[in-house]
Parts: sequence; C-alpha cells; structure tokens
Amino acid sequence: MRTTIISLAALCSAALAAPVTTPAPVDSELFTKRDVCLADASILYNWWESGWQRYRIAFSTDQLGGDNNKILAAAHDVWGGIDNDSCGQAYDDVQNVQIYYNDTEKKTVVDVSQAIGPVGQDVINCLAHNFQQAWSNKVCPNGRTG
Repeated sequence: MRTTIISLAALCSAALAAPVTTPAPVDSELFTKRDVCLADASILYNWWESGWQRYRIAFSTDQLGGDNNKILAAAHDVWGGIDNDSCGQAYDDVQNVQIYYNDTEKKTVVDVSQAIGPVGQDVINCLAHNFQQAWSNKVCPNGRTG
C-alpha cells in the first residue's frame, strides 16, 4: 500500500512538471467578418376571447435601430403583403388584427383571432411562418439572418 502511494505521488508530480503547450494564435485575416441581421417572429401564447382563439405573435429586429414607429410601419407592410393563399380558405376567418408595441412585455406584437380548433391553429401556424419569412426579407434584404 505504501509503495502504491509513493508511486502515485511520483506519477502526479511528474505529470504536473510536464511542459504545458498553448495553441498558436490564429490569424484573424483568415476569417471574414459577416454582418448578421437578426429578425424573429414567433407565437408567444394564445387564449380564448368571445368564442375565438386569440394569438399573440411577437416580432423583433436589430435593423431598425429600436425605432418602434419604423418597426410598426414595417410590420403593417409585411402583414398586409404576406402570402395568405398558401394558408388555405380559413385565412378569410382571421379577425381583429392588431399590431402594436406591448409595454408590459416590452415587445412589438401582432394579435389575431381565428376559429377555435385544429384548422384555426393550422392557419395561425401558417401565417406566423409566412410572417416570419416576409419579416426577415423586409428587414434583412441581404438575406443574412441569425
């Protein structure tokens, strides 16, 4: 037992005495700096209101300088121009669209109402996806999203 402890101590001290190597510095010129545009849109939550399913979709970008008026104007343009045909006939049932800055959540949001049930959920998922794509295209014209 005593021999094992001494051997173990010798092994540990030898390992600690070994030279430590560090990797060579990387030439930063080998890397290309990329401008990344952040644009996001996602369903925050949903609730029932007056017989309708109500959805809140939050969206953001780092490209409009935090100017809520510019963000809201861009969002109105995007929401009005998204490809709704791909979302099916039930798109016509989307009600009470409101786009505004929500002070409580500190986010810019779109609130919409849709029929309760799987068809309504499918339409909202489709619209949220289309809005996210169109929003990204609007605020990130070079296509670099992160």
